[in-house]
Amino acid sequence: METMDGKNKPKGQIAMAWIVLALIAGVVASIFVPAQNSIAERAPVAVAVNQVKQLLLACRAYAADHEGRYPPALDALFPDYLDHKEALRIQNEMSPPLTLIYHPDKTEHDDPRSVLIEFPVLYEGKRIVGYVGGHILEVAVP
Repeated sequence: METMDGKNKPKGQIAMAWIVLALIAGVVASIFVPAQNSIAERAPVAVAVNQVKQLLLACRAYAADHEGRYPPALDALFPDYLDHKEALRIQNEMSPPLTLIYHPDKTEHDDPRSVLIEFPVLYEGKRIVGYVGGHILEVAVP
């Protein structure tokens, strides 16, 4: 193969360049593949957190309209605070639809650390929990 200055490049150098390029690609792939797997493993947790967050916001909106009282049941959020009832169910490919765990009879004036909504599925020994105060945590379950 001819270089820009008109000289021939030895075939060994071309083969070595390809080997170096393949090694670099292998190193880059070894960095990104574990990260990709980690993202895929955390995706269901992100979905659970988002679902609890949306329901918590709907509950807080309900409470704002009802003198600080949270709804007597999550079904009471539909249709004024939720567009569709599917938000109240958990779809999972490996099990039938599940219902979120809701603790009724709470008000905005209760202890902010009081549990309002729980996601019934455990992820790595943790449950997603929404509190009266509006925050969401992953809580370890013994």
